[in-house]
Amino acid sequence: MSLNDLQTKVGERIEDLKEHAADVLMDIVKFPSVCGEEMGAVECMKDAIESSGFSPEIIPLDPAIKSHPEYSHYTNEPSWEGRGNLVTEYGGDGNGKSLILNAHLDVVPAEGWPEAYNPKRDGDIITGRGSCDDKGGVVAGYIAMKAMKDCSIETSGKLSLHHVIDEETGGNGTLSLLNGGYTADAAIVAECNDNVINPANRGALWFQLSTTGISTHMGEIDNGISAIEKANQAIDILKEYEKYLIDNFMDHHYFNGLPHRPIQLCIGMIQSGEWPSMVPDRCEVEGGIGFLPNKDIDDIKEELKQWIRERGDDWLKEHFDIRYDKLHNAAYEIPPDHPLVTCMRKVAPDAGISDHIEGWSVSCDARLFPRVAKMPVITLGPGKLVHAHSASEQVEMQEMLKTAKMYAFSAMEWCGVV
Repeated sequence: MSLNDLQTKVGERIEDLKEHAADVLMDIVKFPSVCGEEMGAVECMKDAIESSGFSPEIIPLDPAIKSHPEYSHYTNEPSWEGRGNLVTEYGGDGNGKSLILNAHLDVVPAEGWPEAYNPKRDGDIITGRGSCDDKGGVVAGYIAMKAMKDCSIETSGKLSLHHVIDEETGGNGTLSLLNGGYTADAAIVAECNDNVINPANRGALWFQLSTTGISTHMGEIDNGISAIEKANQAIDILKEYEKYLIDNFMDHHYFNGLPHRPIQLCIGMIQSGEWPSMVPDRCEVEGGIGFLPNKDIDDIKEELKQWIRERGDDWLKEHFDIRYDKLHNAAYEIPPDHPLVTCMRKVAPDAGISDHIEGWSVSCDARLFPRVAKMPVITLGPGKLVHAHSASEQVEMQEMLKTAKMYAFSAMEWCGVV
C-alpha cells in the first residue's frame, strides 16, 4: 500500500474518532490546570492514552533547569513536588527521522468565568477554559497517534507526544524535557494559530523596571523626587525604543502583511505610593516587548537599559533598574526551504489545511527547541488566538480533526512508516 493510501486510511480513522476526541477534550477541560495544579489534567490524559494501548510516562520536572539560562522565573512559584510532563512514544523501529508533537496542558486562570471548567458542546464547538489554548492541540496529537496505531501503522522514526506543563509561565515544562535529553530530529508545537504553518515565531520579553526617588510631604514637593514621574519618563523612552524597532526591524519575510503589528511594547502593571499627599520614593513597572527573529533577545535586553541611561535625565539614569527575571522568549525561524517546512506543506492539502506559510506574532515553547536542542520546529494547532485566554474560549471539532490529520500525515512523511 502506498503512503498516500495509508494516509487516506489514517484520515478516515481520525474522522471516526471524532466523538472520542470530543469526550477526551471535555474530560481534560474539567480540570482547572493552572500553574501548580496541572496534575489532574495530566493524569486524566494519561488514562485516556493508556486506554488506547500506549504506555505514557509522567516525567518529573528537573530542578537542575533552575540554573539554565532559558529558565523562566515567576512570582509565587509552586512546589515542584509531584509535578511533571506526560511523554508517550510510538514506533521508531526503523531508520527514519524522529518527531515530537508538543502541546501544553496548563491554562491561565479563569477568574470571573464561573462556568470555565464546566465544558459545553454546541454542535461542533466545545467551550471551556483551555479548550483552545491548548488542550485541543493536546487531543489532536493523541488522536493522530491513536489513528495510526488503530490502522496498524508504525512510524519508522520515533514519534513522541510531549504533553507539558508550565508553558503559560514561560516554558519550564518543555525546557525540562529538552534539557533531560527528550529530543528528536524535529518538532511540531501545537498552539491555537488556526492551523497555519508557522516556521517562525515572534519573541516576547517581560521586563521589571524600578525607579527610586526622594519621599517627602506634598507641601514640600519641590524638595522631593517622584519615583512615579521618573517611571513615566522611562516609559516614554521605552516607547521611543518600540518605534525604533518598528522603523528598523519590521521588514521580515515571514511577518510582512500580517493583520496585527508583531512588534509592540505593553506596560501591564504599575505599583507605587503609600499615601495620596506623599511623594513616592519607589515605583515598580512591569511590561513586555514583542520582537521578530531579526533581533536577538540579548541585544533587546542590553538596548533597553542603554536607551534609559542615554536618554534619561541626570536623576533617572542613576536611579533605575531593569530586570528580566520572568518570561524571556526569544524569536526563532527556520528557512522556507527547510525539509520540515516542505514536508508539512506537501501533506497540508490532504489534511484540509492551506500550504501557506507565515510567522506567528505570538511567542510560545517553540523557541526552546532550536535554542536548547538545535532542533527545527514549526508551530501549528487548532483554534483561534482571539478565543484564547477569553471568557468565550472555544475550539471547533472539525478544525481539531484537521490538526490531527496534519500531525499524522506529517509524521508518516517525516518519520517514514514500517
